Amino acid sequence: RALCATGGLPSAALSQPREVAALDPDDLLRAMSEYLAALDAFTVEIEADTDYVDLDGRIVTVTGGGHIAILRPDRLYVTRQDYHADVAFVFDGTDLTLYRRDAQAYATAQGPETVDAAIDYVRSVWGIDASGADLLYSDVHGGLVTELRSSSYLGVTLVSGVPAHHLAFRARDVDWQIWIATGDAPVPLRYTIASKWIAGAPVFEIRLRDWDVTPEIDPA
Repeated sequence: RALCATGGLPSAALSQPREVAALDPDDLLRAMSEYLAALDAFTVEIEADTDYVDLDGRIVTVTGGGHIAILRPDRLYVTRQDYHADVAFVFDGTDLTLYRRDAQAYATAQGPETVDAAIDYVRSVWGIDASGADLLYSDVHGGLVTELRSSSYLGVTLVSGVPAHHLAFRARDVDWQIWIATGDAPVPLRYTIASKWIAGAPVFEIRLRDWDVTPEIDPA
């Protein structure tokens, strides 16, 4: 009989949490925010899962992938592709454009002057939730801790083979978690939001990989 990967340890032993150092979740979150804010530019690949509750109460998860490029303070390029849509957001400091490639349709707007303002416009005027955009603001910490009720530090684990601090938070309407890379480049590697007051408690999750914090980005 083949040995299992746990080496035959009793299940009770595997369920016991390890003791972890008492690190402050807010300190780690703030360090991540300050690191991201100090970057002049970055690119990152993303994978995202979004839960939808259908009319029968069944939870269906839609998975998509994409790419993010930011050149601060006023250049943004985001793509997202899944079986519902193939879209790109482009902000060039003057015009904000949403281009849906699969439908050959687009919308444009003028007015935003910064990446932050462009994200706000997408959410408030175009009505697109864009949950993962929480991590693209110039002050990530300030946005995430709004209406925060509690927080926990759960220790260091691996996200796609990269050591990461695992933090868990509770806000008024959602529970959310974030995994932040250890070391001198505390970038977010995974971010989940559970909408606990919606039937079925649907979850949004984004995974971020292949960070480049010194990219060569042509403004054009």
